[in-house]
Amino acid sequence: MQLFLINFPGLSNTSLLNLISPQQSDALSTQYPGDPLEFETDAWFYNEQIRAAVSRGRAVAWSPDGQHLAFVAALHSPNTDLYVFDVLTGRITRLTSGPYQTADLIWSPTGRFIAHTSTSDINLGIRNGPTLIVQGLWSADTYSGGVTRLGGEDTGFLQWAAPDSALIYSDTASCGRFELRTVNAINGRSTLLWPGPFETAALDPESQALLVEVADYVPLTSLAHLCPPSEPSGLYLVPPGQPPRRLADYSSGYWSYHAWSMQPPLIWSPEVGLFFAFTPGGVVEITPDGQVTPSRAESIPIVSPSGQLWASGGSESPLRILHGDATPTNVFPSGTCNAAWRPDEGAFVFADGEHLYSASSPDFRPREIYFSSHNDLCRSRLVWVTQ
Repeated sequence: MQLFLINFPGLSNTSLLNLISPQQSDALSTQYPGDPLEFETDAWFYNEQIRAAVSRGRAVAWSPDGQHLAFVAALHSPNTDLYVFDVLTGRITRLTSGPYQTADLIWSPTGRFIAHTSTSDINLGIRNGPTLIVQGLWSADTYSGGVTRLGGEDTGFLQWAAPDSALIYSDTASCGRFELRTVNAINGRSTLLWPGPFETAALDPESQALLVEVADYVPLTSLAHLCPPSEPSGLYLVPPGQPPRRLADYSSGYWSYHAWSMQPPLIWSPEVGLFFAFTPGGVVEITPDGQVTPSRAESIPIVSPSGQLWASGGSESPLRILHGDATPTNVFPSGTCNAAWRPDEGAFVFADGEHLYSASSPDFRPREIYFSSHNDLCRSRLVWVTQ
């Protein structure tokens, strides 16, 4: 369990540090988590939480300017904490200390704050229950070193709503997702935007307009009194300081995830200044002031950095490149996932499970650049490395 820096273009690597202290490492099992030969004592399970936290997705995260690396490690306490490595000085700073494991690191747009979860239980596959039992949501200030509590138990992070403000929600087994609110990362002050249940949402950081998808949801009968009342299913725009407006019918967003869609069912695209959302009539484009227009994209598009090129596709629909009013360019029949534009827009990469492809401008003819026999490329996280 070490952290390495890989230098481009020579691909030489340097071991930065061990992510688990010798004392904690000695307490870890020699077997892999969940091995039936291991005796599952409480002490064993607690120690394995450390290994799971360090190796969990989003346990490392680069700052927006690429000068700082946030990471999870167990170096100074019997559980994991949040640390930041300064690339220029080589200095490592510990930002948090607490009784729980640290998980899911998300930098703010300016690189000042790091949102993170504290958890008492990361499911290792040996116990029934949720993947993560959240004890709290926090924000660490990399400037001052202070830590602000954004939310308590069963709190989820949706996005950064502003340079110093997070959009969060409550999430319980009995009520699902509800109570969308923004929280200031400096003073912890909260503003309620949407009290009732919802399925997914997106916010325009500039106008502060919020778009919310609401499903028909019936809570468990015995616990219905604990849940806030729900609005009728639909797509709602919540302008700042104004009551919500219902814009369209609702189309189940979970379909898009189960169908390997390349995008969530609702997004805010800063490249073109529009919301994109699924409805029963297809994908629509929505302006921050609530104007709804049918989209030429068959699925939620992946917009290029300039906003000029859109990629649209998924498991059921062909992958196409859209360019204004020109005839779409067919790239791949169907079954695509995990797609991204190259920063200069000269190429587009995507996967179909086992194969990774690159499609280059101007004809966007795909060519295979990688093969995985494990059919896992739709679950991998792809990032561009540029110099």
